Amino acid sequence: MRRALSAALGIGGLGVARTLYEWRRMNSIEEHDAEAFLPTPQQAQSLPLVHRKGLLTEAEVRSLVEAVPALRAKGAGVFSRTADSIVPSEAGTWQTTYVHTDQLFQKNFAPLFKKLRAAALEADSAHWGIAKEAPGELSVRVIEVHEVSVAGALNHPYHFDAGSVVTIDLMLSEDEDYTGGEFETLELDGSSNRPNFQQGDVIIFPSHKYHSVQPVQSGLRRVLIMELWFGETRTCPHRCELHWGKCSYSDHYEKWFSRLVHGKEGTPTAEW
Repeated sequence: MRRALSAALGIGGLGVARTLYEWRRMNSIEEHDAEAFLPTPQQAQSLPLVHRKGLLTEAEVRSLVEAVPALRAKGAGVFSRTADSIVPSEAGTWQTTYVHTDQLFQKNFAPLFKKLRAAALEADSAHWGIAKEAPGELSVRVIEVHEVSVAGALNHPYHFDAGSVVTIDLMLSEDEDYTGGEFETLELDGSSNRPNFQQGDVIIFPSHKYHSVQPVQSGLRRVLIMELWFGETRTCPHRCELHWGKCSYSDHYEKWFSRLVHGKEGTPTAEW
């Protein structure tokens, strides 16, 4: 049920692009076991987020932002959409770069990756204890850089990162770079928690905790998001749904993206 809701709302970016083959793999016994220890969204809603101010320096953030075009040139997956839609658009208001593709982020920013991963695991150990229930070590599911312009939003109050254990958000923009775009979590009492999210700060939370982002009113909002899960370290150029085994998406990504750039409709399928 959580998976069906995620796909329906476009949670995780390319829900519309899931194939029947992948859906069957997601619902196999192995996939179920990889998520059986996770809290439900209702349980996660009662767990606090962790806000670490200034975890990254201004210089570290600047070096990362400046490197994103180079990571794209090296093959990082890219997906553009309009507003909070999951419909692909070459000139979209919301562009996602999957910098974990071929472990580009881990290789080019090893110290920053280690710092972010350590912060995520420390937060879990101190506040939630979810990772200790996992059958094994947590791995990278996805690392994304989101660049969101006017009207872009994750405007779904019941959104959660289905299947992941810990999510860490890193703010890359300065306050004056944009207005709107407030990150918030839906708390157990029905209130909204909106931390003062500034450049270099990280917000860490259980992935199944409800969270959303208000529409950007002006400028450009940049944020890096990393999700850890119990599964293989994923290097495919999207947010993968398969904990184990070969991802069929990688085989067809370039052909699909070429079709998109040339103005032809379509999404990746196992048959392409």
